[in-house]
Amino acid sequence: MKFDKIEFQSLLFNVNKPSRYIDHEINTCHKTPGLGSVNFCLAFPDVYEVGMSHLGLKILYSILNAENDAMADRVYAPWVDFGDALKKNNIPLFGVESKVAVSDFDILGFTLQSELNFSNILYMLDLAKIPLLSKDRRDHDPVVITGGPCATNPGTLSPFIDAFLIGEGEEAIIEIKDAMAAHKNGSRSDKLLALEKIEGMYVPSVVERNSYPAVAPTSGGSSPKFEVRSAKCEVQNQNNVALTTAGSYVVPTLGGSSKHTVKIRKYAGFPDYENTHDKQLIAWQHATHDRYVAEIMRGCTRGCRFCHAGFFYRPVRERTPEQIIEHILEEVKEAGWEEAALVSLSSSDYTCIRPLLLALHNRLKDNKATISLPSLRVDSLDNELVQLINAVGKGGLTVAPEAGSQRLRDSINKNITEEEILHGVHIALENGWQLMKLYFMVGLPGEEDSDIEAIIDLVEDIIAVSRKKLQINVSLSPFVPKPFTPFQWAGMLSPEMLLKRVLNVKHALSRYRFVKVKYHEIESSMMEAILCRGDADTGMWMLEAYKLGAKFDGWHEYFDFAYYEQAGINLNYDWHKILQPIPTDQKLPWDNIHIGVTNEYLLREWEKSQSGIKTGDCKETACLDCGVCDSHIHMHLAREEQDANPAAPVVPVVLPSVIEPTSVSKSIPTPGGTPPSPTTTQYRVFYSKMGDLRFISHLDLMRMIFRLVRRHHLPVVYTQGYNPHPKISLGPPLPLGTEGEMEFFDITFAYEIPHDELATLFQKNFEGAIEFREVQKMEDSDKINWEADGIEMLEITPSSDMHDTFNEKTRLFNESGSFPITRIKKEKETTSELKEIILEMHWKNGVLHLKKKLKGAGVYDVLKQVFGLERSETFGMRICRKCFSI
Repeated sequence: MKFDKIEFQSLLFNVNKPSRYIDHEINTCHKTPGLGSVNFCLAFPDVYEVGMSHLGLKILYSILNAENDAMADRVYAPWVDFGDALKKNNIPLFGVESKVAVSDFDILGFTLQSELNFSNILYMLDLAKIPLLSKDRRDHDPVVITGGPCATNPGTLSPFIDAFLIGEGEEAIIEIKDAMAAHKNGSRSDKLLALEKIEGMYVPSVVERNSYPAVAPTSGGSSPKFEVRSAKCEVQNQNNVALTTAGSYVVPTLGGSSKHTVKIRKYAGFPDYENTHDKQLIAWQHATHDRYVAEIMRGCTRGCRFCHAGFFYRPVRERTPEQIIEHILEEVKEAGWEEAALVSLSSSDYTCIRPLLLALHNRLKDNKATISLPSLRVDSLDNELVQLINAVGKGGLTVAPEAGSQRLRDSINKNITEEEILHGVHIALENGWQLMKLYFMVGLPGEEDSDIEAIIDLVEDIIAVSRKKLQINVSLSPFVPKPFTPFQWAGMLSPEMLLKRVLNVKHALSRYRFVKVKYHEIESSMMEAILCRGDADTGMWMLEAYKLGAKFDGWHEYFDFAYYEQAGINLNYDWHKILQPIPTDQKLPWDNIHIGVTNEYLLREWEKSQSGIKTGDCKETACLDCGVCDSHIHMHLAREEQDANPAAPVVPVVLPSVIEPTSVSKSIPTPGGTPPSPTTTQYRVFYSKMGDLRFISHLDLMRMIFRLVRRHHLPVVYTQGYNPHPKISLGPPLPLGTEGEMEFFDITFAYEIPHDELATLFQKNFEGAIEFREVQKMEDSDKINWEADGIEMLEITPSSDMHDTFNEKTRLFNESGSFPITRIKKEKETTSELKEIILEMHWKNGVLHLKKKLKGAGVYDVLKQVFGLERSETFGMRICRKCFSI
């Protein structure tokens, strides 16, 4: 029945990182999908910990769930082991929070951050039991929408996606919701026609022309023309199972009348902090970037001619320091974040970066929270800025010269000189930084062998300046010609030439032990170029490769270009043509998409690149007439607001107080307060870890407890050293999949806190995460070695068909005089006496009651040795550790 919850928990015992699939994150909304609301499932086509690091999905999630007539759930690409288990057991892909099948939602919305995720869209649609081709979907199927920077050329995905949002989604997502609400009970075509009327929406099924000139037009006329293509072949997939792919799909051609251009959506309300995330989601599973994300500005005016994001996100819009600081302080207080990232395309270009960092340093120095700036420009560094960076976080210098020679840097409009790079190295050394990361591209338009030698020379100049005191990490990436950039007309260098050039750099620098050179896989970059420049034929080629086994193309351990080569043979598809240069007088495949920057401006930049002429930064000079600014959207700088009110006090002085002492007790100050007694006090906190939380690893549990304790800024004693952390010690770890009814951790405070207030605090603080049980003040006699002396009591509940076996095996064990157990530990075989480890074992009312020492053998060892059960045979059992004793 529609909206029924999917039962899948039995699959989690045998998969890697099962906490990816169990929900229970902090700050989730948990709205229930139903017939009375527009139900969105927001999808990120990569693994959970990568998707949980993405800010855009969190923003849309918050906006939608704030609407009374909408709900939003999330779904991420299951890792291959869980995906295989879903298929094998005929279980459909489901939303993380609701556990409702993805196919039951009204809209399935993918965010596209990388072309190498494209095949995972097919993977997720397949797991969700939604037809892969949009033409095959019926009225009851979700409308499949994509957005994000990689949706700007819809060509490759046009056979699979119902509608593309071109641009920024904060306002458009509400219009999409309203359009779907108005046609909730309408036909699929009614919904798509309604979506097509929204600014920024590209709906392939209603376009009147194709976006790729390689498709031959049919005869003339004013009405839209189409040709029907079909593909049929029998191939072997990765499991050697014969697959027959057959189908016809409609490809719009260029012979008809031209439809109006789809214009990109730009969000003018960005500087006002409207429509943003509300309490960022906090995952149990450690996210790739486990930090609070503060987007301080959107857009970039540097004008690097290879950079799609720099043109896609124009114009620059900055938020004020006051707003940024207020949100960071509030989130650090409420969620216990240890790190906040100031993110943008170039954070050091933010016009108020110095007062912002100074204010954050003043407000967070007692909180032990750090600030990171993931994107810095070396030419913006000086001693003052570096000292501020050191004060708020850990320093490390990242430089992206992109090219080794000044000639080529001028050609790509990378306005950075060797002198500025070496000056940045001096500053880094003077301030104690020990790591430098360098990013270069190979295969840039106009690149010569001398430019590759210049990369080597530049690195060696840095080595000389640093006097070998820096660890230098060099990353080499093949140039990818992206749509909507001045280099969109360029081709891509052959893989043989690209490999030769990266290996020249790697071999030349291999003699320096403190220099590490890594390069992106050449075929991976080729794939990125083909998919971002492709058309519907490219999409069908990708579908064929998926049927052969392609997925997780962004992961080295799964990417295999052989799938795509075989797909090209099967379909007689020549993917090489996509990598060739495009004449400037030829209509571009994506010409009916307008991102604001005019094609005339891009063409001027392309021509200037060939002459090595640089273009300035419009933030510092006059308007460059790129076409993006108009009455609705234009550049907005934070310094303009300060300039408009020159009498305003300096930012750090006027900021309101956000973090206040906890309301639980006036005797509990925030960190940095003077404790009433220098004597530390240790407490033992008991909690339960039941239900799906049994799939949380011991390490992830420890991280979450650290965060939960930080939320109320308790006077926790911290460890000493480079990376201090709270003095919290967890009890014996539970095996993954085992419940714990009375687990504990020990925590040390700088002074004693009234017991009842501390219990109230933990009860409030743990709500929605783990269930607090009680807290005890510890005396010296309580500090025992649990691993050596601890005893655990467990209850094991097998399925009814195993009751007789458990009863009989328990009797035999209890009657035996000796029961040796042999285990391999640290590659050595050890034998123990199980009768000495198991202190009591009896079978009663379908439950095995087990009392055993912690040391010597785990519960799964007992189940194997006594009952003959391998771990995989215990997956359906309920195993619960009830308590400890001595």
